[in-house]
Amino acid sequence: MHAHQGFVRAFPALEAMIGGFDSTDMPVVIADARAPGLPIIYTNEAFTTLTGYTAEEAAGRNCRFLQGAGTDPLTVTRIRDAIFAGRPIAADILNYRKDGSPFWNALSLAPVNGEDGRPRFYFSCQLDAGGRRLDLNRLEQDANAMQGEIAAKAQALEISAVAMNQAINEKALLIDELQHRVRNNLQMISAMIGIQIHTLADAPETSALARLHHRVNALCAVHRRLHQPSSPATFDLAEFLSDHVPDVVSAYSDGLVALSITSEPAVLNSASATPLALIFNETVTALLRAMPTGLAGRKLSVELSKSGTAISVTLTGNSGGAPTDDGGSWLKYADHTLIEALVRQAKAAIVWAKIENVIVVEIHIPAEAT
Repeated sequence: MHAHQGFVRAFPALEAMIGGFDSTDMPVVIADARAPGLPIIYTNEAFTTLTGYTAEEAAGRNCRFLQGAGTDPLTVTRIRDAIFAGRPIAADILNYRKDGSPFWNALSLAPVNGEDGRPRFYFSCQLDAGGRRLDLNRLEQDANAMQGEIAAKAQALEISAVAMNQAINEKALLIDELQHRVRNNLQMISAMIGIQIHTLADAPETSALARLHHRVNALCAVHRRLHQPSSPATFDLAEFLSDHVPDVVSAYSDGLVALSITSEPAVLNSASATPLALIFNETVTALLRAMPTGLAGRKLSVELSKSGTAISVTLTGNSGGAPTDDGGSWLKYADHTLIEALVRQAKAAIVWAKIENVIVVEIHIPAEAT
């Protein structure tokens, strides 16, 4: 048991999130923004693995205790200024483990505001970025050296295949680094929104935050799949639907909606992944919100089929005999401006239909997206 769990129990909004933080492999630190010195009130096991300091040893201390002789004062000033201004910041900072060994910490820090609009907590994710920094430094040095070499060879029309392959490989490494950072930032944003939802409880803006939360989670799911080394340029739509739709149903239903998903293998190019993922997140959310709550017999089905290289997905919401909404106003549950923009971006087509207590949405994905 962590020595500072008593601090966390004093804040129910934090306690609701602790289970997820305890199980993640990303180091997480939460500090009290209202106490002098911004003392740490929570660290997870991943933090102990990274730094060597237990939760008991970190509790009550300021995160500055990880700094040392080699820490860049300018970076420290940037972080301090961001905290003073109450704004988020991401920075690489040289920290030191309990055994004295240095490590590069890819720090992401952001405030969580209380009901009065002022920071109540500071939430940070930390990653050992040493290997990536060494790779990036080496790549930068190699790229600078190659620039002159390639220019000379280009003038003489003697660019070798070896040099070109090396440039391609280095570009792939840089893209991988960018995707890694984007994915980590999305995970942090998702966690921050989750904390804010619990902090606000039943406030009017909670519903909008919940919808934003699932949009960010959909983006997290996309980047998690695009980050697979085996197929970085493709996106498995069937796998995404099987994983993400049940999460949305769990969040927006009362446990009485039966879900069925049938699909054929469907792999898309990465350029179509983000808009299509958000389209499915928005349509599934709209179907669930249009159903009356508390009634048994409600169903949601997702069917993915292929015709050649084109793909069609049919989503059917059945309210179990009760009308989904009066006079077709169920359309109000869908953000049509957002969906239409995403459909244009994906070069897809979408058709909505309502027959008594059933709403059907058909999404057609063109062959060029596969």
